[in-house]
Amino acid sequence: MEGRQEIFIFGTDWNNKPLSELTACIVIAHHDRFRLELPALQGAAREVYACHRQKDFARLAPLPGLLFRLGDELERHMRREELTIFPAITALEEAMGSREEPASANRCVGSLISATLSEHDDILDLLAEARQMTGNYEPPANADQPYRLLLKRFEALDRDLNLHIVLENDSIFSRALSLAYQR
Repeated sequence: MEGRQEIFIFGTDWNNKPLSELTACIVIAHHDRFRLELPALQGAAREVYACHRQKDFARLAPLPGLLFRLGDELERHMRREELTIFPAITALEEAMGSREEPASANRCVGSLISATLSEHDDILDLLAEARQMTGNYEPPANADQPYRLLLKRFEALDRDLNLHIVLENDSIFSRALSLAYQR
């Protein structure tokens, strides 16, 4: 497969599976997990800030706010994907499979994906800000276990969000755009 990455999730090669199956997997494997992890991280950040704000104010003061901005941005973004973008991609895929003219799906998929790519950039910017703010999630020498765990969990979220965005951009959206512009 030249020019396209092999995409494996849960041991499955998704390159030739229907996009509707891949989007459903993304919702379960990523969206649902982000919805659980972000509130837990936000609570942990508040607790760590309350305990360590005098010792590490510069690093910790903006962290809870950044996590809340990230949570708000992600929730809007995921809801839009689930209610608008993924159904449009499924409709396009179904229309192409039945050889119908997917006129409305063709028109909207490109603009929806364009807006989503911009949202992905915004999320990546927030993650870059988090890495800069936390020194790449490196705990200070005086950090206790909750502080270290917070940074470790935040780093894992960063890694998962980056993977999520690569999967959507490089697999789902590139394949959907190929379908949309085949005709």
